[in-house]
Amino acid sequence: ARDPGKTAISLEDNQGNFLEKMGLITESGDSLSSQTLGKNAMVYINGSTTAFEANSNTLTDDITGFTGLTISLHNVTQAGEKITLNVQQDTDQLTNAVGDFVNKFNAVISQIDSRTQTGKDLAREYSLVTLRNSLRMTATDRIGGLNQYNSLAMIGISTGKIGISADDVPTTLKLDKDKLLEALQENPAEVKALLIGDKSSGVTGVMQQLMNRIESALDPVNGYFAARSGSMNSQMSTIDQSILRETDRLDQREKALTRQFNQMDQYISRMQQQSHALALL
Repeated sequence: ARDPGKTAISLEDNQGNFLEKMGLITESGDSLSSQTLGKNAMVYINGSTTAFEANSNTLTDDITGFTGLTISLHNVTQAGEKITLNVQQDTDQLTNAVGDFVNKFNAVISQIDSRTQTGKDLAREYSLVTLRNSLRMTATDRIGGLNQYNSLAMIGISTGKIGISADDVPTTLKLDKDKLLEALQENPAEVKALLIGDKSSGVTGVMQQLMNRIESALDPVNGYFAARSGSMNSQMSTIDQSILRETDRLDQREKALTRQFNQMDQYISRMQQQSHALALL
């Protein structure tokens, strides 16, 4: 915890007087007098003249000021004694996360490609293809406000090696882990800004840009799926109205044919009567 201070445990008998009998609280309910409070941990870091003080033996980054670094205290040092810590980046978690992103991104692109091919159920869904192209362009475009690492290709996320055959158009991203690790060692701050952005410098990272495009597509009012749903509902309404008109036309045709049939039946009946009358002459 950042806030220093000796922490006591609040004790109270809700029913009975068990805690009082055990000597943990007084008859008046005082629970502090029975506790021996510990001392705060005091640590000097990087030659600081003022000690960092905490009521825990685990110093998190909000105390030390080192983002992502947690220091666990195990013993008391002697006066003047110094301890050297060798800190290295834990790159495994980040490279695994980036690799997972690449795999899922490729899965989305491949899914859209397979469903929008000629003869498939989403063929000629040009808005969906446009969304697909927009996502892919975002993942391969440069990010403004950065110098050394301003695109995913610069940190090892690309569509393949330079010089690939023009006939073999790449549709998926590939991850070069060695290049990613090299970039993390060289300039971790800029790699972070490239991926997730940096508000202080006004940089919007690739992940945020992709999220913005996806959220725009999923917007319940103006997004792609809302617009497509509205278009399909409009088409269905038009078809329903057409069916009603055709049904009404058929009903009218049926009534006309029924009238004609009745008239013809009456005519035939009269002809038969006349024929019978002539036969009697």
